Amino acid sequence: MSASNPITHTWGRRIDALALAERKVEKIVNAAIDLVLIVFGVVGFGLLLYRFVQLSILGQPVWFFWQIKDGLMLIVWLSFMLDGFLLYRVQWKFGQIKTLPAKATKQSVDISRYFSYASLAAIEKAWELAQEYKHGLVLPIHLFIALLMQGEISILFWRLGVKPDALRHRLAKVLAKEAKAMDAEPKLSDEFMRILESSFNLAESTKQSRVELTELLVATVEKDQLIEDMLYEIEVEVDDIRNVASWRRVREQLSRQWRQFKFKAQYKPKSGINRAMTAIATPILETFASDLTTAAKFAYLSPCVAREKELDQIFNLIKTGSKRGAILVGQPGVGKETILHGVAQLMAAEDVPKTLQDKRLLSFDVNKIIAGVSPAVAEKRLLVAIEEVVRSGNIILAVPNIHHWVGVSVGSSGSLDLAAALATAINKYKLQVVATATTEEFRRFLESHALTQALEVIQVDEPKGNQAIQILEAKTGPIEYKHKVFFSYAAIEQAINLSDRYLVDRFLPDKAVQILEQAASKFEGQAKSNYLISGDDIAAIVSDKTNIPLTKITEAETDKLLDLEQRIHERYVNQEEGVNLIASSIRRARAEMRDSNRPISNFLFLGPTGVGKTELAKTLAAIYFGAEANMIRVDMSEYQEPGSVSRLIGSSAGVGTGVAGYLTEAVRQKPFSIVLLDELEKAHPDILNILLQVMDDGRLTDGKGRTIDFTNTIIIGTSNAHTQLIQERIQQGKSVAEIHTELMETGALEKFFRPELINRFDGVVVFRPLNMSEVQKIAALMLDKVRQRLANKGLKLEVTDAGLQDIANAGYNPKFGARPLRRVIQTQVEDVIAKVILEKKVKRRDTVVVGKDQKVEIKPAPEL
Repeated sequence: MSASNPITHTWGRRIDALALAERKVEKIVNAAIDLVLIVFGVVGFGLLLYRFVQLSILGQPVWFFWQIKDGLMLIVWLSFMLDGFLLYRVQWKFGQIKTLPAKATKQSVDISRYFSYASLAAIEKAWELAQEYKHGLVLPIHLFIALLMQGEISILFWRLGVKPDALRHRLAKVLAKEAKAMDAEPKLSDEFMRILESSFNLAESTKQSRVELTELLVATVEKDQLIEDMLYEIEVEVDDIRNVASWRRVREQLSRQWRQFKFKAQYKPKSGINRAMTAIATPILETFASDLTTAAKFAYLSPCVAREKELDQIFNLIKTGSKRGAILVGQPGVGKETILHGVAQLMAAEDVPKTLQDKRLLSFDVNKIIAGVSPAVAEKRLLVAIEEVVRSGNIILAVPNIHHWVGVSVGSSGSLDLAAALATAINKYKLQVVATATTEEFRRFLESHALTQALEVIQVDEPKGNQAIQILEAKTGPIEYKHKVFFSYAAIEQAINLSDRYLVDRFLPDKAVQILEQAASKFEGQAKSNYLISGDDIAAIVSDKTNIPLTKITEAETDKLLDLEQRIHERYVNQEEGVNLIASSIRRARAEMRDSNRPISNFLFLGPTGVGKTELAKTLAAIYFGAEANMIRVDMSEYQEPGSVSRLIGSSAGVGTGVAGYLTEAVRQKPFSIVLLDELEKAHPDILNILLQVMDDGRLTDGKGRTIDFTNTIIIGTSNAHTQLIQERIQQGKSVAEIHTELMETGALEKFFRPELINRFDGVVVFRPLNMSEVQKIAALMLDKVRQRLANKGLKLEVTDAGLQDIANAGYNPKFGARPLRRVIQTQVEDVIAKVILEKKVKRRDTVVVGKDQKVEIKPAPEL
């Protein structure tokens, strides 16, 4: 239709009390007629069986029944006629609901004729609700409540983690507040009519045959702000409704396609012979290959969804004859073999170009060809199998992981390039082949191989977004059936999003499927039946695999986050600015208020030796990241040479043969950690350039070509740069803030670090030298650790004020800060206690006393 003659949508179905009453009476009458016809048919069938028994007793053939002419057979024949009438009535009933046309042919369309029976019932129920509440208009909220009463819609909300009954009860309270019209019959409101038209348009745009309940639901939520707001309060957004409705369509489409496919596939020959009887048997070939079209015919293959682009490319190549076939190249787990299954399924249903119809897809297994034989015999097997392919004339070859055919080891006699033999056969005999290869192995073995001259490379990309969700939705059915669980929509969404973000060394959809399978296995049997796996359940699975906190913040964790500064100060003394900055960054990260494509935070700690720069990083690792072991420490003074870059991130000696680096491998194994770059100013400039990339992008490629994720790390660089200046300014009475301003505004740091590197830090923290009071507090914290170790042996530790003062004095050095303190405690306290224990001069319950001049004495426990 042109823009000047738009199509007009009308609603021709009456919705009023009289019309509903007429339909109810008509429904009752039709049900009664159908019941009579069914009963009569059953009686007729029973009488026919009775006649068969009679004829059998008389020794006459049962087919003589048609020659008998009596009252009983008259009833039988009448029942047959009425059975035909019943069949006609059923067909007529389903014919009343029209199928949406591919293209409108009329200027005015009565859209009510394209709504399914369930949708019409929901619309009429909405009118009845308006009448029940004495409302003058039928509103979207009436329809929404009516939809929630439908089992199909209840299941959708159940998958969204919402209890339909509770939501319906809440909506009923809203209905009760609507103004009442006591004497008037409800009328369909303009908003209601817009929803009906919108649902029709949605069904048309998604190529549905009828307007189903899901289209009504989506249109209702999209068009009514009140309903949208109420759903938003319970954490359900419009996009969630759209996507879960799409999930239902996908499953229904798969079911419908499956029924159509099974119907068409029954005409596919069960043997290797084609319908034209021109093919020959292939016994040798079938020893080394499996028939994918036969597997598809009997429903043994997984469904192929949302891969229309790749399937079209394959069929177009074979149809045009520009190449003899294709190599599907992609990362492991992206679905290359599933695409082969898709080709087989379409071939089984004959829904393929003419050149592929009435043919079989056979999958070669290289392990069967080379098993237990010499290279010469293996090559002969391949050539004999190929001869059968050529003679048969109805076979397409599928070769999964064709890179395994290059330089394959055969027994103890050496290796054989079966791929080269196959390439020769493809060119010589015009074979049609569809193969697969991983990206890395293709670059390593096949990029310049003869096979690429014969076969077109089709890139199979990792699915993202809605494509990934559709693929995953199609794979949930078998998992749910096997483990007797159900997945919520949030579980599907989280499996895609979290695996994509945190499991960076694997690929979608395979890694998301594995997460779903692990979740289903974990929760199988935890409830009586049909446990609904939520998004939080999936987050917990991924969290366990990565040690990254991904679940919703609990009340206990909220307290921990809000009191993080206090918790840090329980084992760390002073340096308030650094503590506050780090605590704030952790809160932002946990509340998801940060840039997820960068590290959690990047800090530069400046200050003299022994003031607590490294200790603060250790403290945070222990308190929030789980243990001090979750701090990756790199001494940058060891990376001052140009060649040291390869030691840090690895080197690529060749594709797939690279060496992992220290930093990249450590972060790959512990993605949730603190990265401490000690003495950063000493690193080679090339390493600082790499650090720029990490701080910007949150990712780094190692020597093996793997992407290492730094987005769940805190990167802390420590430096002694301008230590003398900091100490002088402190002695002059300047505050830490004033020193920080001087360093940043005068460009003093640019002597050690490039400006672009300084700008990448979220905070540059100046650590001031410690005073004696702070050193005493640090000494007390260190002695607490000694106290805990003695408690494990049944001993107590007591430190006098004078003893603590002496230890602090002995352990403080203006040049090295509190760093000598650990050595003093070790030599003056721990060594003495160890000697006393070995000499058996102390027993359980005794108290070790550290007094003045660091003198250690034993106070015996009271006798029992």
